[in-house]
Amino acid sequence: MPTVWFIRHAESEANAGLRTTCPETVVLTEKGKRPAEDIARIFKRSPDLIITSPYIRTEQTAFPTMQRFPQCPHEKWDVQEFTYLSPCKYQNTTLLDRRPTVNAYWERLEPLSNDGEGAESFFHFMCRVQETVQRLYRLHDEFVAVFGHEQFLRAVLWFLLLGDAAPDYRCRETMERFHRFFTSFTMPNGSLIKVQLQVDEAPWISQLMTSHLSLRA
Repeated sequence: MPTVWFIRHAESEANAGLRTTCPETVVLTEKGKRPAEDIARIFKRSPDLIITSPYIRTEQTAFPTMQRFPQCPHEKWDVQEFTYLSPCKYQNTTLLDRRPTVNAYWERLEPLSNDGEGAESFFHFMCRVQETVQRLYRLHDEFVAVFGHEQFLRAVLWFLLLGDAAPDYRCRETMERFHRFFTSFTMPNGSLIKVQLQVDEAPWISQLMTSHLSLRA
């Protein structure tokens, strides 16, 4: 079973409060490029596989690591962020602009609802999380680095912690439980959580790691 490093992308334009149009094309800020280099330096050996989402900012974060280990395979998986608001409705807006709509979404607790083009329901999001974890368990690689997004990675951790007690993702109570977990902690940009997947046992999960972000060559 692989050891998986789950790494949140470095600071993006959206994280910095800038206006954005499409989730896929949001890029790192200049400030965000430095932590990406810090991340590359903490690897003591090459991963057997580097995974990014289809979103540019995860590949930009992984780029220094891929440069350091050019022989390491790179794959794009569906580990993109949970986009529950249709991007076409919120063109050229900031996180602050969208905050009232975000709050209203979580207050409604409608796991099967879809906001429109480019959005997904909570149910389909959690199905995607489950499929990702199952795919990781099927890997024969020993060491995998996943460069992803905060909401998605927190959902992966929630799924792993639930284990065999995974609930019905179509249920309002399940969505509410996830939101309570989701809001109980944050994953700063560039932070890392190590997970050791194990057969027939609960996975080992490290503490959230950020000390590498202060490193400078």
